[in-house]
Amino acid sequence: MPDERTLFIYALSLDSPPNREDPQEVYRVLNRAARAVGGVYFGGRLYAFNALSATEGVTLTFLESRPLRPEEPLDREVATRLLRRKLEEALRLLAGKRGLLLEGKQVYRPAPRTFQDVRLYQGASLDVQVSRKGQVLLAVDLVTRIQANLSLEAWLRRGYPLPGKAANRYPSQGQVLTWTLKGLSEEPPEAVLIQGGQTLLDYHRSRGHLAPGDDPGRVVLVSRKGGPVLPHLSALLVPILTLEELAQLGVPPEALGQTRHLEERFTKGQEWARILAPHLGAEPGHSPEPLRVEAQVLPPARLVAAEGRKVNKPMEALTLGVYRRGSPRLACLLWPGEAPPEKALARLQALGAKLAVRPLPEGDGDRRALFRALASEGIAAALVVLPPGDARLGRFLEKDDYYRLKDLAHRAGLPLQLLRRGEDPYRVANALLGLLVKAGWQPVALEGDYPADLVIGLDSSGDGRVHYGAASFAVLADGTPLGWVLPQAQPGESMDRAWLWRAVEETVAIFSDKTGRLPKRILLLRDGLAREEEFADLWEGLAKMHLAHDLFTVRKRHLWRMAPGEAKDLMTSLSGTVLQVDRRTWLMVTADRVWGKRRDFRVSPRPLLLVHERGDGPSQALLRQIFHLSQFHPASASLYPRLPVPLHFAHKLAKSAGRWGAMGLARLPADSLFFV
Repeated sequence: MPDERTLFIYALSLDSPPNREDPQEVYRVLNRAARAVGGVYFGGRLYAFNALSATEGVTLTFLESRPLRPEEPLDREVATRLLRRKLEEALRLLAGKRGLLLEGKQVYRPAPRTFQDVRLYQGASLDVQVSRKGQVLLAVDLVTRIQANLSLEAWLRRGYPLPGKAANRYPSQGQVLTWTLKGLSEEPPEAVLIQGGQTLLDYHRSRGHLAPGDDPGRVVLVSRKGGPVLPHLSALLVPILTLEELAQLGVPPEALGQTRHLEERFTKGQEWARILAPHLGAEPGHSPEPLRVEAQVLPPARLVAAEGRKVNKPMEALTLGVYRRGSPRLACLLWPGEAPPEKALARLQALGAKLAVRPLPEGDGDRRALFRALASEGIAAALVVLPPGDARLGRFLEKDDYYRLKDLAHRAGLPLQLLRRGEDPYRVANALLGLLVKAGWQPVALEGDYPADLVIGLDSSGDGRVHYGAASFAVLADGTPLGWVLPQAQPGESMDRAWLWRAVEETVAIFSDKTGRLPKRILLLRDGLAREEEFADLWEGLAKMHLAHDLFTVRKRHLWRMAPGEAKDLMTSLSGTVLQVDRRTWLMVTADRVWGKRRDFRVSPRPLLLVHERGDGPSQALLRQIFHLSQFHPASASLYPRLPVPLHFAHKLAKSAGRWGAMGLARLPADSLFFV
């Protein structure tokens, strides 16, 4: 990156500052202002690769200019964000010149193949990253877009089902916007009022989206990236289909002819890279090449159940015996009209559980009283037996009823596990394992030596308005759950530094109480970006306690793909394959296959991007430990998450805190995996 070796740093202030009581709005306004002057806003400062001039309403105070230090996480993140801005500008120019479909950092052109009412678009999803060496790494993932030839209104009138997504039929700042469809509204377009007092119909007509007399269709409810649900018009949307949805229309995936050999991926990827490289600071004549390095395959994890018996999957512990028992007192609550699942209960009793079978009342008041009574009797968790449901929806109850039932139980200090009558053996095993871990049981453990004897996952989650940060879930080296610390409500994804240190300090105290000593080495796993200011108190506290520690950031949302050099496609990437990008950065495949939402289609696995941000622990041994922690889920019969278990559970814990609130979870014991 020859032209991007210097960072210019400014303080940014606005002549008309936004409402400070809404931190998310402050963040959005500052980012828009930074974009307007040609920089990026990060960590309270404005950064650019060149000197900037203020615009109307924006005041810039120059602080310093200094050489870029890509080995530092902050500089690397800032440089990456600045180059992403350049990439976005280059894609806008490219799309305008060549008539391409552009959405974010994805560009498409129509493919020759069409089906009834459906058209394929082929293109690339692109991203850029700066390495520790200052290299510009361009990720190119070839993608296909399946788009209807009809408006959403015409699509629905032909009897097709409502798809999961739809895109605007008109451009927004030169780009296409895709929405998640939430449902249909009964209100007519002329009756729906939006901000400013305009009707939905008048709004679109005033902007030229609809000509006078055009049929607007019906009102559709949409949202983007977890944002608020908004009204839209079906005549102004076009369906975007998934492979699963296309198959339901009778078009099998193989009919698309989209299977790509690796050489084709490399060739087309290089074509995109050559087009974009000059916009990203490449020297004239530079020819981008695919990253080819020697990879390694880590050994598989070894799981054990009772008395050290080897198992391949956690469900085998239901037959061979669990690694460690928790509270034996469990309950089985029967939905009105349901009978006890005798075989399932017999399996629990054979493991040493003592079961109280009770009917589940229908009213909230009676349910609340029952849950409190069970908790006071020492019941650690309860299995709720429900009538059969719609398996396609994957739900036990309607969403609101599900959360209401769990909320009543959580507030009484009683974790619940739900099971529908007539489920297949794997789902029954999932439910039994879920019940046991909610009662503090441990079905399986890892066997082997690992460098860190305490592993802590850290994450934050939210709904776009409020985040819950410094959710902490910890395990011992063998995967034994040590407990969790509830997160703190906060305005953004950055974790409060004092709260983060408190969470880790509390976890170290639990470790000390359990083992009678301090940990020899702590492995910290942070989902996403680790901001230095988040960890300042933590580093100081760990230094005072003389505790060795390492921090790895783990990213799952990226475009990196990998495959063995002799492979024909990406499906052949083996679980445990590790590819070193630079001295402290790796790609790791943690799953041999990934299934579609309805488990109808296998797609190529996307590796995790791991960065050893801090610490002097043995990287290879820590990578092996991270991989093994991603190879089992104590409450899953045979599947496991892409993320290592401490991080996966920290994420679920943060989401649970956002859903039920800290007060709603305060009575639950810290050894209960109530959120699985």
